[in-house]
Amino acid sequence: MTRSVIFDCDGVLVDTEETANRVLASLLTEAGIETSFEDCMRDYRGRAMASVIETATERLGSPLPFDLADRYYTEVKEIFARELQALVDIARGMANF
Repeated sequence: MTRSVIFDCDGVLVDTEETANRVLASLLTEAGIETSFEDCMRDYRGRAMASVIETATERLGSPLPFDLADRYYTEVKEIFARELQALVDIARGMANF
């Protein structure tokens, strides 16, 4: 018997926004687009990578100097594997199942 199904992971089970946007800000800055964490949260949060790349390319005025998507996904995957943890309330709640 299924008691519940969770379709939304980010912000419900884990919080990836801060880490993901810090990585993105760093990569955009490295590409020549000075970008803070706050800039990322405001301008890119929740957007598809294709949209991020399109906007970044427009802001830079030329193609990005490296494959942003590949580097982004590689870096966040490594960080998530080392550091990602369940949100405290979810971890407590899941113990009841």
